[in-house]
Amino acid sequence: MPVKQMEDLVQNGLDRTVELMAVAAHNSFRFENRNSIKMIAVGKEELEQIAEFCFSLGDMSPLVA
Repeated sequence: MPVKQMEDLVQNGLDRTVELMAVAAHNSFRFENRNSIKMIAVGKEELEQIAEFCFSLGDMSPLVA
C-alpha cells in the first residue's frame, strides 16, 4: 500500500466536498423550470489574493485609524 501525504488527502477531501455540494445544490433548487447554478472553488492562491484585497480595504477605511 503506497504512503499518502496528508496534504494530498486533505486536497482530495476538499475536491470531493465541492463535488458533493455542487450535486446537492443542483438537485435541490428549481426556479421556473430552470435548474442551473454557478459555483466557484477558490484555491489557496486565490484565497490569499482575496485576503490581501480585504486587508487593503481596511487600510483605506477611516474607522481603522
